[in-house]
Amino acid sequence: MDNGIYRKTMNLFTTIWDSVWTKIPGATISPPTLEAVTLPSVYLNLVVRGTDNGIYHKVWSSGSGWTGWTNLGGATIDRPALWASSAYLHLFVRGADNGIYYKTMDLSTCVWTMSWTKWPGATSSGPTVEAETVVVRGMDNGIYATV
Repeated sequence: MDNGIYRKTMNLFTTIWDSVWTKIPGATISPPTLEAVTLPSVYLNLVVRGTDNGIYHKVWSSGSGWTGWTNLGGATIDRPALWASSAYLHLFVRGADNGIYYKTMDLSTCVWTMSWTKWPGATSSGPTVEAETVVVRGMDNGIYATV
């Protein structure tokens, strides 16, 4: 109710959940997006739409815990979408102009591209990524996917 971001963990050996929710500093006005990457250890990449519509990234690793928030520049009016390939973390958002924007993070350096790339077309809702395919609802309410 407070736009806070909360986490709860499960012990994978016992399949028992922690008894309490832990608040992660920050806030979001859309559901957060989480993508796990294994490089040789596990990293969780959390991307949110901030209360200012900015796009923010935070990383959790087993050795270090959570990093601070990184402002990725730009703005979105929906939930960001993430997809991890073998070499990159791919981020897709819907801009205020209904355009589809794309940015990547190189997983070998953990560095994001400086600018956003605008894809052709427009969407009436936030993009989603399933099975390495970006799916959007077009302005004509048709469903469009990358191939």
